[in-house]
Amino acid sequence: MMQGFPSLGEKDPAAKPPAEGKPTSASGEKQPSEAVQGIPLYQGEGNNQEGLKRFVVQGYKDVWAAILYILCIFAIAGIGVHAMWSRGSSEEKQEVKTTTAENEPSNSKSLWSVYFLVGVAAAASIGAASVSFLLMRMFPRKTILFANIAAIIINIISALLAILSGHMVSGILMMTLCALHILWFFFARHRIPFAAELLKASIDVLSGYKAVYLLNVMLCVGCTGLLMLWANAFMWTFQRSQAQDSSFSGIIYLFLMLFLFWTSQVTTNLMHVTTAGLTATWYFAGKENMPKNPTLASFKRGTTTSFGSICFGSLLVAIIRLIRWLVSTAEGSEHEILRCIFLCIIGCLERLMEYFNTYAFVHVAIYGCGYIEAAKMTWELCKQCVFSALFNDTLIDVTLGLLATCGSLLVGSVFGFLLKSWAAFALGFAVSILVHLLIFSPVGSAVTTLFVCYAEVPEGLEHSSPDLYAALQRTDQNGTSNGAAPPRV
Repeated sequence: MMQGFPSLGEKDPAAKPPAEGKPTSASGEKQPSEAVQGIPLYQGEGNNQEGLKRFVVQGYKDVWAAILYILCIFAIAGIGVHAMWSRGSSEEKQEVKTTTAENEPSNSKSLWSVYFLVGVAAAASIGAASVSFLLMRMFPRKTILFANIAAIIINIISALLAILSGHMVSGILMMTLCALHILWFFFARHRIPFAAELLKASIDVLSGYKAVYLLNVMLCVGCTGLLMLWANAFMWTFQRSQAQDSSFSGIIYLFLMLFLFWTSQVTTNLMHVTTAGLTATWYFAGKENMPKNPTLASFKRGTTTSFGSICFGSLLVAIIRLIRWLVSTAEGSEHEILRCIFLCIIGCLERLMEYFNTYAFVHVAIYGCGYIEAAKMTWELCKQCVFSALFNDTLIDVTLGLLATCGSLLVGSVFGFLLKSWAAFALGFAVSILVHLLIFSPVGSAVTTLFVCYAEVPEGLEHSSPDLYAALQRTDQNGTSNGAAPPRV
């Protein structure tokens, strides 16, 4: 266990005396009997050194996964560069020059117009997201309540429209899902105050450390570069398979698809780990005692010692997604019903694995541990308060999803109205959705991290932020089963 970090299931000293032989720190937090050796992530930084002791660098974890992913990057880069070189050398230079000379003015003008529209749409989307941030910060409880009720109303309207248009089966299915949504919301309504406090605190954290968005943009740019190489490699493989039917091309296809799924997971999970590390530091150190550059420190650990753990967990999801892709693209199946059932099962397994990884990577961000150890901690947390986590995440996800959709529809509608073009509407909506996802994804990561920290170590927040601790303890009502003691007067 981490030094200064109590094991799962232990209670606050004020609620239950520590076991015999279990020392306590000067601040009152319990110390585990066994501590993990490691180099402190924040050495001599911040005033709350007791709270920062839990952040250590234990060395490189799951190195094999990191090496395997890096080798895959080199392989994709090699195939992509070879594909570009082969295509360039096979083209007729004179024909290329003539075509370029004839079309360059009009193409250049069109491209600059698109670039300008994308830039304006991105700026407008940032403004819309900022308004959403303001609403969530000032009225978190009302925003969550409104978003979830609005989602139910939209589902009811969609079901009625489907029935009225003659699609009875789809309408009945949608109405059934809507009834289940209403039933779920009835049971989850008492968790709204707790989710609202977590949402407001997450907005406060991210508002003070906007560097996390810059790092996310940099990761997206790097991922885009990899995808460009991947696209060239894919086209080369496709042309090769058309020219000569070989099993070797099929193997490359599988490798390319696995790398595509793996890269998407690694990128999003690295963003998640960076945000989780920042949020956990804020949780244990306190707003006034934060060390220097906590975002950069979390990102550095995520791209070095914890990168193997990220690659390991991401690979598991990528393999499941590859299997689902293979089954869904299979042709000529004689057992269509069994195929649909299998796709449903494998899809559920994929979603469960992604959801499990969300919490596992929070432990990776806090402890710097390997993926297997993080998975064990996550399983213990699931046994402790899985339903509380599900209620909290669903409330937040619906809220963020509805706000992102409304903001994107607004931006797209303005573009379509001003330019009187459906293409402009589609472009504005697409750009706005991407911007909202980029901005809102750290919010979800921060909320999840605060939930994990409070569920496992509530007393850590009592020392760093007593006001937030009192609010969470009051609204949680021990729903996380963490035995949090009443706030000290």
